[in-house]
Amino acid sequence: MKKLTIIAVVLALLFSAVPAFAARASQVKDCASVPYPLPAQTGCNFGFWDGNGVLTTYAPDSYHDVLTPSGNETEVFKGTVANDTGQAVIYSANSGAPIPSGQTCYSFVTKNTTPDWQLTISASGNFTLVCHFR
Repeated sequence: MKKLTIIAVVLALLFSAVPAFAARASQVKDCASVPYPLPAQTGCNFGFWDGNGVLTTYAPDSYHDVLTPSGNETEVFKGTVANDTGQAVIYSANSGAPIPSGQTCYSFVTKNTTPDWQLTISASGNFTLVCHFR
């Protein structure tokens, strides 16, 4: 019985520590409060090609950043943008035209750049941009 009690206490401590760690690692920010390094852009807005291949300004509805103590970071942006192709469009650093080869994603938190990203635009225009920084 004593062994089961010790195991229960250890499990309780582990599960109680997970939310505390996650709270320290995860930074959820309002796009309006995120500084942008380029003039004429605000919050999380960024210029990129839409689903039709037209350079446009994206205005994300949500932005989430996770920065771990080891320095790994993931940023996720979601919203809507034009896509009249009738199918999903996927862009990445080396996906080809209209994206220049080696295109990087910029971190609003750490100011780092990375070629490890993917932008998926659904047939209905919902987009998700995920950028991984190491």
